[in-house]
Amino acid sequence: MKTRARYILIAASILTVSAECLPTQQTVHNNQGTNGPNLSQVDIISDVANTDSLYIVTAPSPNNFISEKIMLAALATGDTSRAMAQLMDMLITNQLRAIGITGESDAINAATVKGALKKRQDKTASGTIYLIADKDTQQELTAINQNKAIQLFFIDK
Repeated sequence: MKTRARYILIAASILTVSAECLPTQQTVHNNQGTNGPNLSQVDIISDVANTDSLYIVTAPSPNNFISEKIMLAALATGDTSRAMAQLMDMLITNQLRAIGITGESDAINAATVKGALKKRQDKTASGTIYLIADKDTQQELTAINQNKAIQLFFIDK
């Protein structure tokens, strides 16, 4: 009986972790919980971008380490989160947009940009992406970006 209870507990834990991995789309106006934009990041990116029309894409992050690693693994295998889809949609418009990427997890922010860059190598994609990142992440994303119409602007962490 104890073994059965243990399996039920493990199954419940997996379902909880999986449910927390579901990304949600957030806007600047919704700043509640860890899935809302990090307002200090928004302020920093706004100051650096120095534009009146800055779009913010928030990459939601799970509330725990294991869920974050599962989400990063899913993004690395080619899955698309809502934040990544939103970023890709903004890159394929006819307008040259300034887009800031915010979120609680630097790794998920970078994975979101990385996935969008890999999927938007076509010539019709364009825009400027602002991201707060460390030097290693900056080098990795610069190497991935083959589309010169997509400019990456990094803010040192």
